[in-house]
Amino acid sequence: QEELEASRMDVYGDTYVNPDGEEKVAASNNVETASISSGDTKTSTMSWGKRKPLTESEMQDLLDSMEYELTKIPNQEKEEYLEALKQCPSQLDVVRKKRFIYRADLDPAEAAARLVGYWKERLAIFGPERCYLPMTINGALRDDWEALASCSSYILPGTDSSGRKIYYVNPTKATFENYTEEQYLRSRWYYLEALLDSDESVAEKGVVQIVFAYNAKARDFRPVYRKTLQLEQKYVPIRYSVMHSFIRPGIVYNVFAPVFKLFIDKRVRSRLVEHAGSPLGMVAEMEKYGITKDMLPVEMGGELNFDGIEWLENQKKKNR
Repeated sequence: QEELEASRMDVYGDTYVNPDGEEKVAASNNVETASISSGDTKTSTMSWGKRKPLTESEMQDLLDSMEYELTKIPNQEKEEYLEALKQCPSQLDVVRKKRFIYRADLDPAEAAARLVGYWKERLAIFGPERCYLPMTINGALRDDWEALASCSSYILPGTDSSGRKIYYVNPTKATFENYTEEQYLRSRWYYLEALLDSDESVAEKGVVQIVFAYNAKARDFRPVYRKTLQLEQKYVPIRYSVMHSFIRPGIVYNVFAPVFKLFIDKRVRSRLVEHAGSPLGMVAEMEKYGITKDMLPVEMGGELNFDGIEWLENQKKKNR
């Protein structure tokens, strides 16, 4: 156990790289956060962490410890997980279990609890008929095309300068006209899983999230979005390295945003960077975060003509 704890300290006690590419010594063993300031904006705390890669032996020790922690959870509290072992063992392979290790910051007990919670929530949202199907458009998402095709969220094709995938969300495009809130939640779950499936390094490096809420109205601050935050923070093993929010200060934002932020846990809030001003100005500002204009969608002032429907069709053809 002492060796395992020493391994965790070594992994986290390294250096971070700030937006200007300068390597700094982390102030503590948690290398995931570093404070930076930009112009007249308030200093924000966000992730620019670089982790030393775990050795195979270190990861195996963590996986073995997680398995031990799973045995300590009473069967009646992990029924959904046990059912998944029977119905879809391939969805509990080593690659997927590693995701929970990384999401729990290398804490085997937390990873085990998250894995059990993941299957509880997956059953609650997908129901018994879909829960244990493959997380594909033709599988668990077979009845949710309209929610997926709203393209209120999608995975951008590029990465930031640190090689992290970029997850784009535009809440104003979620109309809920031809789909239910439950279908919307399932579509968001799918995109998070697709991010993790896109590259094994996603679980380790984390993801950059961009929320384009510049044109948000009062109706766009829906209660269902609190549930999506829960999916991201408590269940699906996705880890946001930094979250960029494009906003337009005004009555709507001033009234609803503070309430919405109450549902974001403290650690995630510390990684939130809010950009205010003209869309073009905010897009230009992203360059110092390793994301250039040609990587951002046209709808937010970038130059990327991304076809979300085409991406979904390709996913469907690949049975993903």
